[in-house]
Amino acid sequence: TEIGEDAFDQCPNLTTVNFSNNLVTIGPGAFGGCEKLTNVVLPESLVTIGDNAFNGCDNLQSIYCHATTPPKLGSNTIPTTINNIFVPNTYVEEYKTQWSSLAGKIVGYDFE
Repeated sequence: TEIGEDAFDQCPNLTTVNFSNNLVTIGPGAFGGCEKLTNVVLPESLVTIGDNAFNGCDNLQSIYCHATTPPKLGSNTIPTTINNIFVPNTYVEEYKTQWSSLAGKIVGYDFE
């Protein structure tokens, strides 16, 4: 249910992560500095993404977030260099409100 603090910090060959639907929390710095990480798929069950969880993942291009309620973001969680954050079509405006600093990156997506 939880990826702990700094769990995959600086993991040099990690390119993609896809979590099970039981994940609730991604801890602080969990994937910090994973420079080859390009895509992340977040489950519907996710509630919290800790500080700096994906900080330093400068090649991160896309996040697919299946959660219908936007997870709570810590500080410096997602790099501003990301291209797109795909969220369920029906919840785009809620994500843009809750994740306002990333609003321009949020795109509706049909996960069905």
